[in-house]
Amino acid sequence: MEVSETEASYSTAVAMIIAGVAPLLYASLSSIYGRRPVYLIGTAIGIAASAGCAVCRSWDMFLLSRAFVGIGTSVGMGIGACVVSDLYHLHQRGLFMGIYVLFVTNGAHLAPIVGGFVGEYAGWRWCNWVPTILLGGSWIVSIFCLPETLHRHGSKKHGSWARLLRFNAVPAEKPSIRHLAGCFYILKPPLLLTALYYSTAFAAGATLSTATAATALQGVYHFTTPQAGLATSLPAVLGSILGEFLAGTMSDKMLTFATVQHMRTANLETRLHATWPGAVFLPSGVILQGLCLQYQTHWAGPVAGIGVAALGLQIVSTPVLAYLVDCYEFRAAEVSAVVNFGRDVVSFALVFYI
Repeated sequence: MEVSETEASYSTAVAMIIAGVAPLLYASLSSIYGRRPVYLIGTAIGIAASAGCAVCRSWDMFLLSRAFVGIGTSVGMGIGACVVSDLYHLHQRGLFMGIYVLFVTNGAHLAPIVGGFVGEYAGWRWCNWVPTILLGGSWIVSIFCLPETLHRHGSKKHGSWARLLRFNAVPAEKPSIRHLAGCFYILKPPLLLTALYYSTAFAAGATLSTATAATALQGVYHFTTPQAGLATSLPAVLGSILGEFLAGTMSDKMLTFATVQHMRTANLETRLHATWPGAVFLPSGVILQGLCLQYQTHWAGPVAGIGVAALGLQIVSTPVLAYLVDCYEFRAAEVSAVVNFGRDVVSFALVFYI
């Protein structure tokens, strides 16, 4: 397809904005029917849509398929945090929420490494076939290995292989306004302000690098597509992993320490103190990247900026998401959806206008 780089970026923007809206529905459905069926159906939509992108002959159909990619692939980002809440207790969530966030963040970082080489040597259609294959493999594994994590009265704690092949792992609730409007019931300042902070941090620390750094490195330093993919992805992955070591258990330890000190359950806001280092590293990395590109320093400058920004983002993300899930433990699905919506809307605005 003969489209400009600006037009090509719209395919990312379309998938991103749809991926922000779809989980608002997924949250309600997962509270009614359970997490497992929502995961399986959403992933199946993503497989079909990704395959549709690979065989499209027109730009309009490609954009439409990308919209359905956003619908299908957003299920994990939309309700993933609530699964962590289903599985782990208060004093464990910081660590395991960090592992979840690490994978969510690094999906966008690892994709350019593979996509750069695939696009260069196999063509753009295989950039869609590869996700189709990976999603298909994930879907098959999920059918046999993904249990239902939502537990209600009347559901069995342990299931059999036969029960995994059925959708009725938990008794379905009757749909009501309470479910459909659940995301709006929790729109209060603590959630809105904290989600806005995380959304802005994600857009600056992850989306900005993914959307602009590769193009800038190709234009300023004349990198090839695979080289640009490696230069943007490797430092981001390393920064995220280092950030997880620093932040993964830190908020849990701070919460436990405060509980022991005061001889009672500590305020949940104690977790947020773990974000202070990230509030320094994240803007520092973005500024370093921007200044080095503007003044065309050695390529190591912007690459280091990407890594520092990713480090800061991971330190911010883990405590923030754990805090929000702790505050709204019985509305974890809705919290995940609202946070995902804010993250994708802010990222969409950044990609679309830059």
